[in-house]
Amino acid sequence: ANPVNIMGASKKIMEEMIMAYSSRFKISTARFANVAFSNGSLLAGFIDRLMKRQPLSSPNDVKRYFVSPEESGQICMLACILGQNREIFFPKLGVGQMMTFSSIADRFLHSLGYEVKQCASEEEARRFAAEMPVDSKVYPVYYFTSDTTGEKGFEEFYVKGEKINPERFGS
Repeated sequence: ANPVNIMGASKKIMEEMIMAYSSRFKISTARFANVAFSNGSLLAGFIDRLMKRQPLSSPNDVKRYFVSPEESGQICMLACILGQNREIFFPKLGVGQMMTFSSIADRFLHSLGYEVKQCASEEEARRFAAEMPVDSKVYPVYYFTSDTTGEKGFEEFYVKGEKINPERFGS
């Protein structure tokens, strides 16, 4: 809704381009959160790293909303079927439902039966991973403060000035 990088800007431009046709036929679309463990995502990278016995690494200060692949499909279907012209659907998620990548990594490892070993540096995490026994139930992670230009600290589905109706479909 409020892009700060190329990916966000390209999504915004796409949204504006399709809305330009709304005088000819009904246009509705969806904005949604990160699709958890989708191809190319940081979370999918966790699986790849685990399979290669590499430490998990992520920022600990960036918060995002996550939806499952099924939920993302449902949001798109709802927008197509129930959306009025020029309507944009987004999930009703509260600020408290945003999660850091590091908390997802911890939960992911715990779900697989691992204890998290927080390392003070990337080098320490790599060293621990290289030396850990095959049957280890302790897994190394390295979390850091994000310094990526164009990375929002939080996610927005709408911005000031956009008309929203959070009661339209209940909760």
